[in-house]
Amino acid sequence: MTNQAVGPMVRDAVARAGIVDMHTHLYHEGFGSLLLWGIDELVTYHYLVAEFHRVRPDVPPAAFARLPKREQADRIWSELFIKRSPVSEAGRGVVTTLERLGLDPAERDLDRARAHFRTVKLSRHIDRVFEAAGLEYVVMTNDPFDAQEAVCWKRGKRRDERFKAALRIDGLLMGWKTVLPDLRAQGYDVDKALTKKTLAAMGQFLEDWFEIMDPLYLAASLPPEIAYPAFDDFTVLLDEVVLPLCRRKRVPFAAMIGVRKLTNPELGVAGDTVGAMDIRVSRPWPRATPRTASWSPSCRAKTSTNSASRRANSPTSWCSGAGGTSTIRASSAR
Repeated sequence: MTNQAVGPMVRDAVARAGIVDMHTHLYHEGFGSLLLWGIDELVTYHYLVAEFHRVRPDVPPAAFARLPKREQADRIWSELFIKRSPVSEAGRGVVTTLERLGLDPAERDLDRARAHFRTVKLSRHIDRVFEAAGLEYVVMTNDPFDAQEAVCWKRGKRRDERFKAALRIDGLLMGWKTVLPDLRAQGYDVDKALTKKTLAAMGQFLEDWFEIMDPLYLAASLPPEIAYPAFDDFTVLLDEVVLPLCRRKRVPFAAMIGVRKLTNPELGVAGDTVGAMDIRVSRPWPRATPRTASWSPSCRAKTSTNSASRRANSPTSWCSGAGGTSTIRASSAR
């Protein structure tokens, strides 16, 4: 085989390979209004909202947020796609999406795109997106403390197997005192302190939601200064509640380290930023839990295509931060 023949073969193999998106904020149709779609939602993605305010610092974020979604989209389109070239990753993503859907990204306004989406059935649109992107499946981000989402899960709507779950536990790990009312409202007997009873109830809460969601992994965004092990609530909750469940269910825990939430509260979810993490935070994991953790210097994880192979393989926990990236494996002892 010649060198000239290798390139086309590799490109063809990559083009035909199915894609798994391991972290999204997508929902399937069963989640109703939580599923955001259409040109206005695409153009007002929070990365683009943040970018808009960088180029238009004269527009107060609170005033912009009060505008109807359509007007927000029109302003972002004008500033980031007409007056300026869409060179950011988020901007290029919009251009690529429009092209793949057969829409013209050079349009001066969004009228034609809106007219297109008014004629498209949602189920067909989802099919088309999966086909155009070559997706096998995507993984959602699912918060058991989100009241609207919890209702959708407990209704037992028909699932779309192309949308897998990820059990998000930020509230439990980083703000457990604030979620105590939610735990009590859902029937869990918790104290105001991390007593054995409270830890057991939290463990049962995660166990119950695991059975409801059947998640591929558990996940949490963690601040860059997070330490482990330490004499703090985070270590207690991780050791007594989260990691034992991961071992029993043979699923990963994804620790996304380096996130500073709401640095600019006026921007809402667009106001998050990152900080430089100390990658040494990962070192104690294997020593602290020698039967359940090993270290690997990679931020990407191999994905399996079905639940059976996922359960059969040792789970992996992915950590990523602004100052470094890591992978922590949490595999059960044989």
